[in-house]
Amino acid sequence: MMSFGINLAVRIYLIGVLFGGWLDRRFGGGNGYITIVMVVFTIFFSIYMLYRDLLRLEKAQTKEKDVEGHGDKQ
Repeated sequence: MMSFGINLAVRIYLIGVLFGGWLDRRFGGGNGYITIVMVVFTIFFSIYMLYRDLLRLEKAQTKEKDVEGHGDKQ
């Protein structure tokens, strides 16, 4: 979780800038539109991955609290 910023920057650079730039030069005529789309897509994808990881973490913590709570009642 703490490395989200670093992961985001690396993903934007690798997928958005490098791959998007390559696609733009190859298919887009070098206008930069595909690069911009790839950067925006990468940002949304990274935020989705963070959201999914946070939900998984919350579910694990809730399950852990439920197990601890049931142990006290016995």
